[in-house]
Amino acid sequence: MEKLKWFSYVLLLTSTQGILLMVVLRKIPKPNKQANLYLSGMIGLVILAMIGRLVFDPQFFNHFPHLVIVADICIFLFGPFFYFYIRSILLLPSLNLRIKLLHFVPALLHFISMIPQIIVSKATYIYMMMVERTPWLYAVWLGFEGTAILLNFAYLYVSYITVQKHKDALLTKTYRKYLQTILILLLVCLVGWTQGYVLYFFNAKSLLSFLGSNLAWLLPTGITYFLGYLTAVKPKFFQIPTTPKAKYQNSPLVKADLKKYQQQLEKLMESQQPYLDAQLTLQKLSVLLDLKPAQLSQIINEGYQKNFFDFVNTYRIQHFIKLVSVQTHEHKTLLGMALEVGFNSKSTFNRAFKKEHQMTPTAYIKQVELTLP
Repeated sequence: MEKLKWFSYVLLLTSTQGILLMVVLRKIPKPNKQANLYLSGMIGLVILAMIGRLVFDPQFFNHFPHLVIVADICIFLFGPFFYFYIRSILLLPSLNLRIKLLHFVPALLHFISMIPQIIVSKATYIYMMMVERTPWLYAVWLGFEGTAILLNFAYLYVSYITVQKHKDALLTKTYRKYLQTILILLLVCLVGWTQGYVLYFFNAKSLLSFLGSNLAWLLPTGITYFLGYLTAVKPKFFQIPTTPKAKYQNSPLVKADLKKYQQQLEKLMESQQPYLDAQLTLQKLSVLLDLKPAQLSQIINEGYQKNFFDFVNTYRIQHFIKLVSVQTHEHKTLLGMALEVGFNSKSTFNRAFKKEHQMTPTAYIKQVELTLP
């Protein structure tokens, strides 16, 4: 009981710190807004998990037994949020809404399975868990928890592969080390969780099972404090790194090469129109030009004073304007046209267009229609 008390205080303290951290992340300037949004979501999930874990303390459980379910809500959500966060800080295209929703199907199925537990009374639920130890209840828990462990390992692996594949998009060694640290901590967390699960499954309760299961709670706590330190001491760390000229001091590309490759890039964009591919990445475009991603990034940064996605979106917007000018838009929706020119969502299209022309696409179309004879 005493061991659980100090553990509960740690979780309470960390939950409070996590809430403050979410507020701080919301106030960080917009350039890395999407990544910070996913990061805030992950911290929110950690807080919910901590609240659920707190209820295992008998002082809380006897009053709020159903809150133990809160911890279970997070086990199918953290993996997708972490993967989306990785994609965001690597500046990869946002997945379309339908694909994103598919990532949350396991969480939905898990929630449906918990409805019979949610609807019973407090007294009945305590009896089912602590007295009767209802077999089907524990079977559902163990089944879904085992599935969640496998899925979280899968998300961690896919996130690792994504980082390795696009590591040239990370502009600083510090950023790489940060990601590597997070990946390692999460791997240790999953190994501890797996160990606790296996030992519990075989009813082999021991010091190892205690350490393993609590490691899965303590490490997210440690990660939250780690992120809190970075946010408080180095707030610019969570913003998209800029591309100072000093970065390219040792680049083999000289000015003459830059001009030549700029011309090749522009010719490629006009003739092959790769920007129409909504999943176009720096890696894909560099292959078409037979360049390294870092070299292409330098050409775009120094030649156009833009990042990769702003550069590509400029061509997509120009293509949209051409469609409007020849009046091929009359029987199409704005979303349809956005998808046609290479954007993967209407909101992304609106933001990019407004950034380029200081007005929305709808306002631009109305302006064009007024000037047409």
